[in-house]
Amino acid sequence: MTLAVAPILRDDDSYMIAETDSHLLRVMNALGIETRQIGNTLIYLASETIPVCSSKKGLTKFYQRYYPLLAAS
Repeated sequence: MTLAVAPILRDDDSYMIAETDSHLLRVMNALGIETRQIGNTLIYLASETIPVCSSKKGLTKFYQRYYPLLAAS
């Protein structure tokens, strides 16, 4: 996930826009990814799916916390 958000952090005006399962969204928020719901929740294949977005500011804390783990591997 750290590598996936890296391109968003390179540009000041970038945003992440995604549809995510409610269970994954809880994990993302627990990891420090700040998201905002941008639409109605839908049910796809018996799974609650939520459209969300996150700004550079909302992703920075997560990136700073977990990026050093990439260098350790």
